[in-house]
Amino acid sequence: LPERQTALPAAGVVPNASWWSDHEVEMVPGWWCPKPPAYAMPKPELPTLPAPTDKPKLTAALAKKHASADNMLIVTYVNYNRLDFVYTLVKHLIALNNRHFLVGALDEDALRGLQTHAIPAFFMDSGLTTKDYGWGTYNFRQLGLHKVQLVLDLAKTGVDVLTIDADAFALRDPFPYFRALEEADVLMSSDHLVA
Repeated sequence: LPERQTALPAAGVVPNASWWSDHEVEMVPGWWCPKPPAYAMPKPELPTLPAPTDKPKLTAALAKKHASADNMLIVTYVNYNRLDFVYTLVKHLIALNNRHFLVGALDEDALRGLQTHAIPAFFMDSGLTTKDYGWGTYNFRQLGLHKVQLVLDLAKTGVDVLTIDADAFALRDPFPYFRALEEADVLMSSDHLVA
């Protein structure tokens, strides 16, 4: 598509600070719109492979194998019911040229779903439902314990890890942000929910 620099706003007008690019694209002759951000572009399909029968566990060797050259890794976890969330997250990471991720499978069906799409995965064997957890339910509270254990297990791998929920979107590569905070030992965010 034809592309051009976006015109500067009039004096006294604050530009749209949240837009991704300062360029426009011509969608049809004479009609220009802001250039879509990289995360809005179509994503390639994930490959489909035969599912293996192994059940890899999280190890330091596995984490280091998938970590970046400077020892950074993105990790999430999923059950069978939410595989579509992980597929979306992985497609976004690949589109951002960040293939330094691992996914913990909370059940065997989730593990097979990840493996058949060549997503680096490990088996957490949570014993929880493959269906929706339901906010505030017993399964939901048990998932919280598995998440805490996962963070502890990841800390023992010696890799610098960003753990995120599977329903998060990676709109930009997070590694440059963390590289700029090299003196931080732990960074956290919260949605301030009370269970």
